[in-house]
Amino acid sequence: MNIILFKAEEINNLIPISDRRIEHLLRIIKIAENELFDAGIINQSIGKAKFLFTENRQVKIHYTPSDEITDKTLPIHLIIGMIRPVNIQRVVKDLCTLGVAHIHFTQTDKSEKSYSNSKAYLPERLKHYLIEGAEQAFNPFIPKLSFHTNLKEAILCQTIEQKFGFDNYVHDKNWGQIALKKDPVLLALGPERGWSNKERDLLQEHNFILCSLGKRVIRSETAAIAATSICLASLGYM
Repeated sequence: MNIILFKAEEINNLIPISDRRIEHLLRIIKIAENELFDAGIINQSIGKAKFLFTENRQVKIHYTPSDEITDKTLPIHLIIGMIRPVNIQRVVKDLCTLGVAHIHFTQTDKSEKSYSNSKAYLPERLKHYLIEGAEQAFNPFIPKLSFHTNLKEAILCQTIEQKFGFDNYVHDKNWGQIALKKDPVLLALGPERGWSNKERDLLQEHNFILCSLGKRVIRSETAAIAATSICLASLGYM
């Protein structure tokens, strides 16, 4: 991790030495008591912090925010069909590191229905992965998470005008050739088995432009990172 992030309520309160962040400070980067390190408050600021040992194997964090203005999340939103729980950690962390604003997970016609019942999709566990992604990015802002029971529900809660869906079989354009405006962008990616015909029709009815990510068939989690990276480049963030 490149920065240590805390919740606002943790500052000036006691944290166990066994906490993963404190262990990282002590064992990996070998920060000593009262020595400054890069820190931040989730969704608020970055700055410098130090810790002091207290009784009962705990530490107290003292934090000073920086005057530096930190970029918030970028105007990229994703709808993603439920992917394999074993892969969700990497996807969520990497999308946060890239700076997306909102991730909508949804059941789809071809989703494996058991995925949404996995502990890997518990909001608190996913938030932990988001924080790890933000710590990698040296940025305290994390994306919002939403969950939907079907694609229509995920679409109807959106107000974004630039909308793109990704499909291996039906598409009008190649993603890398599309010129984007600086306005927010919504990307919709299906599960590992792709969209159903009904869902393709639904995307087109709601003015999504169907795009291709190339002739090679790639994993859903790879597609999410690739589509987001190309979008960032097109918007001038890369």
